Amino acid sequence: MCPSCGPANKARTLKWTGVALYSVPMEGVSWTTVALALGVLALAAPYVNWIRHPAQRPFAAYLVFVSVFALACIVLFLALAWLAGVLGVRASLGPGGLAALLLALGVVPAFAIATWQARQPPSRRGRPPD
Repeated sequence: MCPSCGPANKARTLKWTGVALYSVPMEGVSWTTVALALGVLALAAPYVNWIRHPAQRPFAAYLVFVSVFALACIVLFLALAWLAGVLGVRASLGPGGLAALLLALGVVPAFAIATWQARQPPSRRGRPPD
């Protein structure tokens, strides 16, 4: 646990090897946020069907898009949150600034990477040899 976290603090702590500790409060997540995230993933289906490679199956392209988008968002969010904690700019940005930073440097690049990946043709490799 971090030195400022007491027993009354219910934050889960991810321990980074080396430099810093980063605390992720889990009690601030509401059902509205979860419903919004699921709604965005549901609305991604027609978009992926529109942008997919013609040789790619629609469901396969959607699974590629969602998995790449989720992985990129998670990695970028954790990297940005860790960097903001190490630099000490989290308090000066405030919640609105952190949200804008996450949107600009996390979600938009993840969306671009996932779109690029969904537009790729399916793999041409056949079955592996027996």
